[in-house]
Amino acid sequence: MRKFFFCLVSTLVLISCGSNQQQAIEYNNKLVKIQKEVALEAQKFGQLTQTDDSAQAYRTLADLTTYVNDETNKATAVQFNGDDFGMKASLLDGFRFFKKVLNEDFKKILELRFATTPSTDAQQQMQQIVTNIQKEGQDIDKKFIDAQQQFAKKYKIQLRQL
Repeated sequence: MRKFFFCLVSTLVLISCGSNQQQAIEYNNKLVKIQKEVALEAQKFGQLTQTDDSAQAYRTLADLTTYVNDETNKATAVQFNGDDFGMKASLLDGFRFFKKVLNEDFKKILELRFATTPSTDAQQQMQQIVTNIQKEGQDIDKKFIDAQQQFAKKYKIQLRQL
């Protein structure tokens, strides 16, 4: 999951020559900044599965859900007057996916992890959930990157992977 969000993070390195290009750079950078902050916060996923304290794991899950909701609102508020080739929409799709992962997939993982009588295949079930998350996350990641590259090409700005 962390890989999913870190793959999304890119930044612009060219200085603007025109106001439309400058607006495009600022727009991209605002979205990427929000994305990067969420990626850093997503590192708490490891805490969810590594802790022996189920109450703490569920609190962390709730905190992450609230955080992603707040960041989604921040990203929604970012405006650009022009074609962004679906860049913001794909970022918001990524955040919706992240919320689904938190509300469904990680709840299931925590149920399996903290079951009083764990099933014999609980570890296998958790791994399958993680594999599914990674697959779907890669597809969403690709959509964002494709949109961002089209956006950068149109506005003649250069992206650099961080």
